[in-house]
Amino acid sequence: MRLVRVRKSCRGERILAIPKELAKKIEAGYMNVQLDDSGRLTYTPVSISEVT
Repeated sequence: MRLVRVRKSCRGERILAIPKELAKKIEAGYMNVQLDDSGRLTYTPVSISEVT
């Protein structure tokens, strides 16, 4: 588990960075992101066919 910082962009958006060593392992072009009932942020890979 890695601690990451939530940053605020110049447009007021909040951005969460994924550590480089984890990002290298991600093979998906798109991710579905959701917050569960306990407050956990989950990322699920989405295939391109589901996006288009």
